[in-house]
Amino acid sequence: MTVSKLHILLLLVLALGTMTATPAVAEIFGCPTDQVGPNPRRPVTKPIGQIESQTHFAIALGEHAMNAKGWNFRARSILFGAHSAGPVHSHARQPEFVMVKHGTIVLEDTHCKVPIVLQEGQVYHAGVHNEHWGVNPTDNPVIVYIVDLLDDRELAN
Repeated sequence: MTVSKLHILLLLVLALGTMTATPAVAEIFGCPTDQVGPNPRRPVTKPIGQIESQTHFAIALGEHAMNAKGWNFRARSILFGAHSAGPVHSHARQPEFVMVKHGTIVLEDTHCKVPIVLQEGQVYHAGVHNEHWGVNPTDNPVIVYIVDLLDDRELAN
């Protein structure tokens, strides 16, 4: 999977824009306000099918004007092959923004009663402490761009 410098720049603009603007699809972590509550579906606990993650860059923020020592700004992409699923995970200390580049993905959030369906160009905000997993139920691959803030320990994993 090849990502151009333009795509990375657009991803950065997206990340910065979503920090100040209302996301196109979300009110609370991507879940409609009237659907917040326990997810009745069983979380996926192991990867299913083809899942490929590629980190495009990570910037140590302690080396920049904001001087946030120990924190990093990372941009990556994930390819979900046909009929694949990424396991449930959380972001204990860092926010994450996901934008669908290609295809349609179903995100499940442990605090949402309904699945969150994201199509090309739509954004999901994974907040601190929410758990979620992604499922590609289609016959086609899905590509998502992700930007997040993480500490040095999390970046090493």
